This record gives sequence, structure tokens and C-alpha cells, in this order.
Amino acid sequence: MKLGTLIATTLMISVVGIAGAQGKAAPKAKGTGMTQAEWQTMYDGAAKMFDAKDAEGILSSCTPDFKITMMGKTENRKKAMADMKTWFAMMKTMSCSMHVVKVAGNDKTATVVDKFNNTGMTNPDPKTHKSSKLVDTGTETATWTKVKGKWMMKKLVISDEKMTMDGKPFMPKM
Repeated sequence: MKLGTLIATTLMISVVGIAGAQGKAAPKAKGTGMTQAEWQTMYDGAAKMFDAKDAEGILSSCTPDFKITMMGKTENRKKAMADMKTWFAMMKTMSCSMHVVKVAGNDKTATVVDKFNNTGMTNPDPKTHKSSKLVDTGTETATWTKVKGKWMMKKLVISDEKMTMDGKPFMPKM
């Protein structure tokens, strides 16, 4: 399994957990029926699920036909789940933050753009017994749809992604 695929898939799916962090119906606001601050609260909840490596909780808010596109490659929900579980197992520690920068849509569909920052330490290498520090940043554009009153992520596109491993540029092969 390629580390870059796992990193990007896992980070993307952390956003998906946002819908799982939804509380009661938010008061209607202009556009998506939720304010940017309300979306940010949902994204903060997803970051906590990501930090806890809660793959099941995160993916519980994806539509069955969910797709992710990153580094020019598109994957379905099943592949994204497998990658996320593998990547979580590779990481000793993880910390995720997401800052919602744009929200558009209506009360049935929404597009949310966020800037993410993901850091963590890998499990020690079996040969060197050393961990590495990974930093992954970029932009995510998520398409959300309301299903039975709950926001569910249908599509995610990751762009402007930059990774470093121990401070050195790192772009794994996909």
C-alpha cells in the first residue's frame, strides 16, 4: 500500500466524519441552511474522529456511491475505507485540523471548501527503529447532500497537497 494514497485518503475521509459530528438540525441560514461557523463546528468534530483513528465513525457519513479524487486518481468508498484503516495502523500519532474557508449551496446540497493540516509520527521503522514526522497540507472541496435529514458526503476532491517527511518534500507514488 502506498503511503501517499493512504495519507490522502485518510485525511479526506476525516472530513467525511464531519457529518457524524452533526448535532440536532442547525438553524436555517443563508445558502446551505447552515452558517460557515456551523460547518466549522462539524469539521472540528471530524478532526477529533481523525485524531482518534475512528475509521468506522468517519465513513458512516459517506453516501454509498461516495468518490474521492486526489493526485489525479479517483477511488470509491470501499477502497477509501481499506486505505484509511491501513494508514491508521501505520501511524503512531496523528493530529488533524481543518479550516472551512467557503460554503455554498442550498438546504439539500452544499459545497464546502477547507484548508487542512495533518501531522503525525509514523510507527518506528523495523530496521532503523526510528519514527518519522509526516506533515500533509492542502485544500479539500467536498460535495455534501442531505439524506433523510442528515448531511452526507458524496464527493471529495483534494488539491494543492504538499507533504513532507522529516522536513523534506515527500510525494509518494500513487
